[in-house]
Amino acid sequence: RQELKLTGAKIGCLDSACGACTVHIDGKAVRSCSLLALQANGRKVTTVEGVADEDKLHPIQQAMINHGAIECGFCTSGMVHFFPEHDEAWIFPDGRYILGDAVWEVKDFYTGKSEFSNERAQKLINEIGKFSKNDAAFTEDWIRKFRDKIKSTYAVYRFTGPEEWGEKDPLEELYDDPKNGLDPRWKGMTVGELAYDIFESPELRTLFLRAFPTSNGLLPEDAKNQLLEVAAKQLGVRSEEV
Repeated sequence: RQELKLTGAKIGCLDSACGACTVHIDGKAVRSCSLLALQANGRKVTTVEGVADEDKLHPIQQAMINHGAIECGFCTSGMVHFFPEHDEAWIFPDGRYILGDAVWEVKDFYTGKSEFSNERAQKLINEIGKFSKNDAAFTEDWIRKFRDKIKSTYAVYRFTGPEEWGEKDPLEELYDDPKNGLDPRWKGMTVGELAYDIFESPELRTLFLRAFPTSNGLLPEDAKNQLLEVAAKQLGVRSEEV
């Protein structure tokens, strides 16, 4: 990500919840914070930088520009990767959209867009009633209630590894070898969960998470140095040995 300057995919929640890190792996939308490089070995990985056809933007990218569906722009690449795989998403009266199991705040995205079905969206709105942004029904409880109805449209989800492709996960071999000292519980954890499980010190957990690439793709030097110093102290070694 840093060396190739492909900084479009963003680090958001580190917990497979927000979808900002979504990329395509062999054409399938995947939350990359839940997938290790080893698990993607030999696959075709497409980041948002590879979505356009040379100088021509993908229709999704162009639609987002035309209709101002950007807001702060941090999660935009994740949404771009969701839409090409699934042409169904839902719009609600207050301007929120449900994509898989995540609610995104994006205004006026569907206006005049024939690629996506306003009719489908209206049908769902009629079924569930009109919820305001502050209505308690428009929360996780609502999402759980309608999860079965929309699960066929899921693209962005917590990805667990190559077993999703019906193949053996290369991580299994690492965990099977006791010499590697890997805790089996770590296998299904996200980066955020690992930080809390591995590091005892809250300070070290925070620095570990801060050391992940920022939105511009560069590792914060101060965070890296602090992380090394604290880790070295906790491990009883010199920082250059960490």
